[in-house]
Amino acid sequence: MQTTYCFHLGRNHELSLAELRTFLGENIESQGEIAVINMDHLEEPRKFLDQLGGTMKISEKIEKSIPEMLLQIKPEGKIKFGLNLFPADNRKLLKKLKNIKDILKNQKRNPRFINKKENLTTAMIIKGGLTKEGTDFNLVEFKGETLTTRTVAVQNFAAYSLRDYEKPARLAKEGMLPPKLAQIMINLSGRNSGTLYDPFCGSGTVLGEALIKGMNAIGSDLDPKAIEAAQKNTTWLQKQFKTTGDFHLFQKDAQEIIVTDLPQTPDMIVSETHLGPPCNPKMTEGQIKQIQKELLPLYKNTFHNLRPLLKPKTPLVIAFPLHHVNRSPLPLPGLKEILKTAGYKIHDELIYHRQKQIVGRQIIVFES
Repeated sequence: MQTTYCFHLGRNHELSLAELRTFLGENIESQGEIAVINMDHLEEPRKFLDQLGGTMKISEKIEKSIPEMLLQIKPEGKIKFGLNLFPADNRKLLKKLKNIKDILKNQKRNPRFINKKENLTTAMIIKGGLTKEGTDFNLVEFKGETLTTRTVAVQNFAAYSLRDYEKPARLAKEGMLPPKLAQIMINLSGRNSGTLYDPFCGSGTVLGEALIKGMNAIGSDLDPKAIEAAQKNTTWLQKQFKTTGDFHLFQKDAQEIIVTDLPQTPDMIVSETHLGPPCNPKMTEGQIKQIQKELLPLYKNTFHNLRPLLKPKTPLVIAFPLHHVNRSPLPLPGLKEILKTAGYKIHDELIYHRQKQIVGRQIIVFES
């Protein structure tokens, strides 16, 4: 018997949904931040969620009311719970919480909801102990129906924080690729094993996520300080997460890589390219376009150079800079034509952007 699951997506909904579809196929309905699918029961939902960088939590549909479920879960003692509404509606949420509390009080129980005035963050759910007790619930308005769901897994924010902020080496001028995004990009390749190559490896974020996934990793960078940082970070991460894959690093300009530089032919290329110099909100459109003009030859030369080194149908997932001027995106001119001319087939184009961020990412999924 199948179960209805809600996957609560991250802020970049389309990117998160694209990642989810690499695991579960195209048969997923979505609406805003919620994706719904009927599938076989997940025996280990937390383990499944750990593979997804773009999904904040997983909840499953329940047939009983929330008060009935709480009385079943906690037949005696105090009842602590949380409730979330999708789409968010703080006024409606408070009414629902008080209504549930009144029902439980009428049953001579002592209930307490941990919400203050709005939906709970994943950190609040975990710190409140609601995942262990199974007492975080959701009312999801989805395509004309209200789904009552119980949260069964929440993203492990502490693990992401560890491998982002606790790594031993950081590069001050690096674009600070978040581990979550690196994980999403690897998943978008559609490969779950093999050898990953990152020709702009920086301090090794993509390499580290590949190792956690059980892959082997190759990284190169023009900057010797980047290679030194990547060596420290990947070695540290191997110990922290007890990974079993191997990694290999070397210093070289991505435009000049030759076949003998690589210890083996990679099964995928996943990378964030050089994003250019730091930008600030006062920069004009003309200044941004000049930066783009200076970056395009690097991208053209790199991917023309790499194409002959790859096996047919090798997937590439590359994050290019997506500059914003007056909060409007300004894509790199002619980028997709450059890739097509080099002999690549483009499959998808996705955006990663945070509010007020000047340089987001244009993520292109393509193959040799």
